Amino acid sequence: EYLRSHPEIDGGVREGWRDGRRVLFVALVGAAEAHKAPLTQLGGVRIAFEQAPRPLPELHALQDRIFDDVEKLRAEGFDLMSGDSDPERGVVRVELAAARGAAAAERHFAERYGDAVAVRWLGPSRYRETPHPFGSWTSEGRVLRVFFGFDRGERRGSARVKEENGERI
Repeated sequence: EYLRSHPEIDGGVREGWRDGRRVLFVALVGAAEAHKAPLTQLGGVRIAFEQAPRPLPELHALQDRIFDDVEKLRAEGFDLMSGDSDPERGVVRVELAAARGAAAAERHFAERYGDAVAVRWLGPSRYRETPHPFGSWTSEGRVLRVFFGFDRGERRGSARVKEENGERI
């Protein structure tokens, strides 16, 4: 309740152990010395203080903003898989797929949301791509049809040219 009434210093709360005793770790943002005495009075000797880079309500608001933008991000080529607040690092961690690559995703999120987002790029697509040996092929001019065999029979799909030179496509 005390931290809710002072959101500018609220860096989060977690339980842990110190010297064999359970302790409530309270993370404070900025110069919050004046708040330690009232918090200690509320929690007693089992409170330990830590420094946090950003207020937890700010991280939660940013996380909500990112999830509110999911459709816009998808239209821009970024497929958001997950996101959560990391109070100890002071960032919102997001995992996503983006055809344009990791550097483009990091740059886009930094421009859009600032430096409080840590991007983990999972690949160009949410679907795992694995190379498959092909069974046969036909060609008609510049059109090449490739037939793949899979464990459960053949499957239609699309292909893209990854490499083309004088020896192979």
